[in-house]
Amino acid sequence: MPVNALFIAVGLVILLVAVVVAYKIGFTARKKSDDGKIESAEAKAREIIDGALKAAEEKKREGLLEIKEESIRTRKRLRRDVPRSRDLSAEFSRRKRTLIRRRNSSRDVNSLFQPRKKTLQDRRKKYLS
Repeated sequence: MPVNALFIAVGLVILLVAVVVAYKIGFTARKKSDDGKIESAEAKAREIIDGALKAAEEKKREGLLEIKEESIRTRKRLRRDVPRSRDLSAEFSRRKRTLIRRRNSSRDVNSLFQPRKKTLQDRRKKYLS
């Protein structure tokens, strides 16, 4: 075999080995790059989910705090209004008793004037007849 053919055969073998090695290196590099992108995307997804969970937890805390504050305001309002309603109830009862006394008193007065009224009516009939 001539030297030129030997150089060509060795060159082709070296070229074939170089292509295989380059393919392997390229494949490995691309895999690492893709793996890095996937890990980066997963990390971003975790960050987004964690942020959403924190925001939801914060909203939940704010809602609970608002409910507690409203409960406290309502409780204070009730404590303030209940004595008033008791006072109003006592005032109502007092006025009711007063009205009953006045009504009974007016009946008593009417009963006192009934005989006198009867007498006056009798006299009037007598004079008119």
